[in-house]
Amino acid sequence: MIARDRDSIRVQTAVGELLALGGPDGPDRVTLSIRPEQMRLLQPGSDGPTNRLSGCVAETTFLGEASEHVLLVNGHRIKLVNTPPQFDPPAEMTVGFDPKDVIILPPS
Repeated sequence: MIARDRDSIRVQTAVGELLALGGPDGPDRVTLSIRPEQMRLLQPGSDGPTNRLSGCVAETTFLGEASEHVLLVNGHRIKLVNTPPQFDPPAEMTVGFDPKDVIILPPS
């Protein structure tokens, strides 16, 4: 964890710094989860959500009304689901998601 405000925490992760709402008091380490369908493909230079990740597209699977993409971000695989499907994905993508969509899992 990097910093805590009254309503949010800023966490340094293997894929970059992320902002999440809420969170437990006290622990130095937390586990974060983001559902693949909460991530949105961002256009270069666009404004958007606070949290952003950029990476190379490693895999693309078409799911009918959506497409699933796996990005390599700092050597880690990040999955996102894009609706409508992205038929010709670029070699690199930037995705964004809101702090409210970052789930802080309880310590185990």
